[in-house]
Amino acid sequence: VIDVSGFITKNVTSMSSMFNGCGQVTVLDVSRFDTALVTEMGSMFSGCGALAALDVSHFDTSNCLNMGSMFSGCRMLTELVPITTVRKNRRWSLSTTGQCG
Repeated sequence: VIDVSGFITKNVTSMSSMFNGCGQVTVLDVSRFDTALVTEMGSMFSGCGALAALDVSHFDTSNCLNMGSMFSGCRMLTELVPITTVRKNRRWSLSTTGQCG
């Protein structure tokens, strides 16, 4: 378990590789992350092989430019509440390539 409850993320623009390689982490609560200014989320959870569930539905990805390989190597991830955001009057979420837009 990694306790990120005290992280202040309101001014963060890159979360790229933030948890990359945390292969032993089974629980990760990112529910308090403010992602409104984040443009980079590539490989954010890549390699989190023991993580079974993750709720990122509250992530604001309206400024995101890259989400490539965000969940690469998350082989135990069986419950993912996906990112869904409204931008420019259209709804989009993670594509199979991980690119936003």
